Amino acid sequence: MGALEILVRTQDGGLDVRVVGDKLRVTGPTRLRPIAMQLLDRKAEVIGLLRAEAPEPLLMPSDLPADWRIEWEERAAIREYDGGQAREHAEAEALREIVERMRIAGLKIKMTGYPC
Repeated sequence: MGALEILVRTQDGGLDVRVVGDKLRVTGPTRLRPIAMQLLDRKAEVIGLLRAEAPEPLLMPSDLPADWRIEWEERAAIREYDGGQAREHAEAEALREIVERMRIAGLKIKMTGYPC
């Protein structure tokens, strides 16, 4: 199991994981200690993941063309239900995926409320 997968499990389980300086601070229920120890075993990788948080996308799903919006909804649902991701995370990751696929296809998105 990779560091990202462990990190998702810890946060879904109720652990709070933060980077403080060059240390990894993990707090939460004692019953999750084995998972917390797995995180600490991969400290450098986990810190890298937490520090590499991507900025929020500058568009909303409503900015997507209808066919791509349907694709986004499907990708988000798969990430949430099959992948076990939190809904907000699943939706954000699915949006990034769809925008990248549109970019590769040479399509541009007109974002409402943002300069183009």
